[in-house]
Amino acid sequence: MKITLAQLNFTVGDFAGNTAKIIDTAEKHQKSDLVVFPELCVSGYPPEDLVLRPEFIKAALKYTNKIIETSKKWKCDILINTPINENGDLYNTALIISKGKIIHKQSKYDLPNYGVFDEKRVFKAGGIPKIFTYKKRKIGLLICEDTWNLGAASNLKGAEFVLSVNASPYERKKHATRLKIVAAAANAAKAPVFYLNQVCGHDDLVFEGGSMVMCRNGKVFEQMDFFGEAIKTFDVDAVIKAKPTKLTKYDQTEHIYRAMGFGLREYVEKNNFPGVIIGLSGGMDSALSACVAVDALGKDKVKLAILPSKFTSKESFEDARKLAKNLGVTLDEMDIQPLVEIFMLTLLPLFKGKKADITEENLQARIRGVLLMAMSNKFGHLVLTTGNKSEIATGYTTLYGDMCGGYNVIKDLYKTKVYEVAKWRNKNIPADATCRKTALMPQRILDKAPSAELRFGQKDEDTLPPYDVLDKILYSFIERQKSVEEIIDEGFDKNLVNKVEQLVYRSEYKRRQAAPGVKISSKPFGRDRRYPITNKFSEY
Repeated sequence: MKITLAQLNFTVGDFAGNTAKIIDTAEKHQKSDLVVFPELCVSGYPPEDLVLRPEFIKAALKYTNKIIETSKKWKCDILINTPINENGDLYNTALIISKGKIIHKQSKYDLPNYGVFDEKRVFKAGGIPKIFTYKKRKIGLLICEDTWNLGAASNLKGAEFVLSVNASPYERKKHATRLKIVAAAANAAKAPVFYLNQVCGHDDLVFEGGSMVMCRNGKVFEQMDFFGEAIKTFDVDAVIKAKPTKLTKYDQTEHIYRAMGFGLREYVEKNNFPGVIIGLSGGMDSALSACVAVDALGKDKVKLAILPSKFTSKESFEDARKLAKNLGVTLDEMDIQPLVEIFMLTLLPLFKGKKADITEENLQARIRGVLLMAMSNKFGHLVLTTGNKSEIATGYTTLYGDMCGGYNVIKDLYKTKVYEVAKWRNKNIPADATCRKTALMPQRILDKAPSAELRFGQKDEDTLPPYDVLDKILYSFIERQKSVEEIIDEGFDKNLVNKVEQLVYRSEYKRRQAAPGVKISSKPFGRDRRYPITNKFSEY
């Protein structure tokens, strides 16, 4: 028996496109017994509340029936996954189709309801997976979260092999966990697992692929590629009898970089933007964002601009120009100082007698935001914001200023991680990068102290703790969900931890208005972490 795993890129709501891809792939693999497609391949995943619209479910049924009808002429069978309405209840359902007939039907048993997942809100759970007979073989089927449920996998003990169809999103350490989970499922079922994951970008989520075949002893037989479509046919008997090969190692930092680029490319292309615009400051955050954008989209789809004021240093100018030259992108320069002075003159009657403060600093950021958005309106390009997770966590960002834009590739990277990833890119060329050069970012960008340059001599550490300290506190508070007391017990200053906690809570209103960005961690700001804006809670 030959099974083909089709690790493909599907788009939510693109029923015609998804169906055409399913049909085309099946017709090219007629020598296979069964061609397997990822979770909710017909509708795209995650469809979220779209499945609550009757028209969406009607479209899913229409195109599922089209696939079934087309399959009448095929030699191969297929396994697809689609949302189905049965007696008023919605199910996430897998179908094995053979020559125009549904020969096996199974709905997802374990509906995840944590992190980015909210499936219990829209779907009804099916029964626990059971062994069924397919072409005289006893096999099992798991739909994504079912694989993580050892009870479901154990219920398939006695199967010759297990099929696992998934839409499992990327996180920094997720694939290592995924390997353990699939191995545990194989051990629980006492059978090889054919694990298929989709590969696509969906708003802030990236699905990186990385499909695999796991032997019954929990060792990998073969690992498929990441961040790209891949189709592979396997001989079932060879897998059952095989001695597992060594797993191909992957660089976690490279995967972070590739996830950011892949997520950006998917967002830009699937939302029909001609390209992106980035405001360069001569600093680290915008430099890394520019490198990711050029690598992902190509230099012709990236516009770079520097918008200096009187506080912009000569070094920042030089570094921004050198970066743009290294990337092969023209750098537009717009002096905002005359605009700052006009704004201040206009505000003078209102501000008379008041000392200069953060108001004047924010004004510069907001003027830059206006100009970048004007470029966006004129050329149609998407503005990328460039705030890192440390800044977004503590509110060290300006609403309608540096937060102005439609997407943020570094949104889920703490400042120290931004430097780590940037240093990696300066020494390495990702496999799918359009720019085939290293040392893109001038060394001075990596070396100089971070500064917003909104006043003379300004440094981030004037307002924030050193990033190597701040990020450890933030990581414990956000990702590890440690209490203030627990963080203090780890050796951090009590007053500093209390200050950071309050900065995080008080900045929630800004995060609600922030652009989406690629999910990297287990707790990115957004749907993974939902806190009220109006909130007087404090741990001290």
